[in-house]
Amino acid sequence: EAAADDAAAKAALSMRVRCFKCVDCARLFESKPEACVRRDHHIEMAFAVRRCFACGKCGRSIFSLERRPRGACACGADAWRNRENDSDVRAVAAPDTFRPALA
Repeated sequence: EAAADDAAAKAALSMRVRCFKCVDCARLFESKPEACVRRDHHIEMAFAVRRCFACGKCGRSIFSLERRPRGACACGADAWRNRENDSDVRAVAAPDTFRPALA
């Protein structure tokens, strides 16, 4: 059962979602980009894979529709790694699950 939960947790790190694609900017957005609408850009509906990435320096996690996040992390590092490949991804236990105290 724990292996199935861990597999579900890994599957949640990348999922296929509907998104907006600005043809003029060549970018993908989760919500309709107001700046592109104001500039009268051509916007299409599209499908993309939403992936979870972690900063290689500070460990901060973000989601991106691109193959790799654009720009650097808030800490200044530009070393993103795909969380889907991490072996430490585990399902979070329910709060009412019994967990024995560590000795």
